[in-house]
Amino acid sequence: MGVDVELKVQNLSLLYWKSYFDKNALGMFFTDNDLVITENVKYDAEDSDEEPHTEYKYSTTVQKAISRLDCLGYTIKNAELEFNKNKYRCLDYFGVIYHLKKNFDDYDEIQEERTRKYVTFSKWCNSVWKYARYGLGNGLYLHFKDEYDPCLTPKTECDRIVFRSLKRGENSYFGCLYDEFNPIYTIRIILEKCDPNDELSVDISEMVGWTYSSIDEMRLEEPNEKTIVLVEGTNDKAILEFALQNIYPHLYDLYYFMDFELDSGKKRKGGADAILINLKAFVYSKLRSRFIGIFDNDTAGKHAMKRLMFDIGDLPENIRVISYPNIQRANRYPTVGMNGKVVLDNVNGRACSIELYLPEFLLKNGNEYPSIEWESRMKTKIGNEEIQEYQGAVSRKTEIENNFKEYKKEVEKGMKHFDINDWLEMKKLLDSIIYAFHA
Repeated sequence: MGVDVELKVQNLSLLYWKSYFDKNALGMFFTDNDLVITENVKYDAEDSDEEPHTEYKYSTTVQKAISRLDCLGYTIKNAELEFNKNKYRCLDYFGVIYHLKKNFDDYDEIQEERTRKYVTFSKWCNSVWKYARYGLGNGLYLHFKDEYDPCLTPKTECDRIVFRSLKRGENSYFGCLYDEFNPIYTIRIILEKCDPNDELSVDISEMVGWTYSSIDEMRLEEPNEKTIVLVEGTNDKAILEFALQNIYPHLYDLYYFMDFELDSGKKRKGGADAILINLKAFVYSKLRSRFIGIFDNDTAGKHAMKRLMFDIGDLPENIRVISYPNIQRANRYPTVGMNGKVVLDNVNGRACSIELYLPEFLLKNGNEYPSIEWESRMKTKIGNEEIQEYQGAVSRKTEIENNFKEYKKEVEKGMKHFDINDWLEMKKLLDSIIYAFHA
C-alpha cells in the first residue's frame, strides 16, 4: 500500500515515485512558484458521494521545463554527446538478447556488435518518440500488460531495445540503463517533441498526511548547483537579478550573481579586471561548477576578454566568457566629442555599460539620453601587441541608478506594473547569459 507520485505530460508518466518524491529531481522542472493549490476538487465530478479534497500540484509548461533543463546543461546536444560516449555501455540489451534466445555468456560481444551495426543517436531518439507519442494519448505501462496495441510492435533494433526496456520496467529507461545514462536527458528528448504549451505536472495531493504532515514539508529545494555569473559591479548585479526575476521567473533560481559584499560589510573590487582575475582562479582551481563571466560591452571589457583568452587559451567546458550584446540604441548614441559638442556615434563595444540596456523611462531625462563622455585612451598589452582605444562612460550614472532603485521598490510593492516590452534590450542581454552554454 502506498501513494503513487508521477511526473506527467498528458497521459505519459515520465518519472515515478512510491510514497515520496525526489525534491532535487522535481527541482529541475519546477520552482515553488509552480505549486498550484485548488480547493474542493473531486476525482470524479459526477460522484455525489465523493468527498472533495484540496489538490496540491506542481504545474508548468513544457516550454518552461525545457528552458530550465537547458540552463542546467540537459540540452539535446549534450544528450547526444553523452549517448555517443556511453552507448556501448548504456543500452539495455537484456530483453533483446533474451527474446532472440542468444547465449548470455556472450552478452558483451553481442551488445557491442549489434550496437555498432544498428544503433545511432537519431535512430534511438526516433524509437523513444514512437513509444512516448503513444504514451501521451494512452499511457505507457507495458510492464503491466501481457497484450499490447499492435502499433507498438518493434520494427527496428532501437524499437526492440526501447520496447523490451519498457516491458521489463526495471533497471533502464526507454532503453538506457539508469546508471549509465541520466534519464533526465531522455525526458529532455521527449519534451522536445511535445507541444510547448502542454502542461507538465505532478500531483502530490495524496502525499499530504501520508509521508508528509503538511504541504510546507513538500516545498522544493533550490538546485544543488547554480550557474555562477560574474559581473563588473554591484549595480550590474542588482539590475540583472531584478530583470531575470521578472522576465524569466522560472529560471531565476538557477543563477547566482556573485556578490561584491560580505555580511560583515567588507567589499571586494569590481570591474573588468576583477572578472578576469576571478575567472583565472576558477580555471586553475579546476572547479566543476558552471561559471559565466560577462563583461560590459565597452573598451575595458573587450580588452579584458582578449587578455583572458591570450593568457588561458581554450577555456574548460564549464566556463563561458561573453560580453553584453550590441544593441540598436547604441548605433547612433549621443557622445561628447573632444570639442565639447554632442555628436551621434556608434558606442557598441566602446561604452555600453548596464545602464544603456535599461528602459528609456529610467535612462532618459525628459527626451534626452545621458551622453557618453570619453575618458582617457586605454592602453593594453597582449603579448607583443599593444592596443590603444578610448573608453567611454555614461553620464548621470548616479541619477540613473537612483531611478532604477525607486522603480524596483515600486514594482516589488505592486505600485507599478513591470512591462516586458519596456525591457527588450535587457532581455537580449539576459538571453546571452541563458544561452551561454547552449552552443
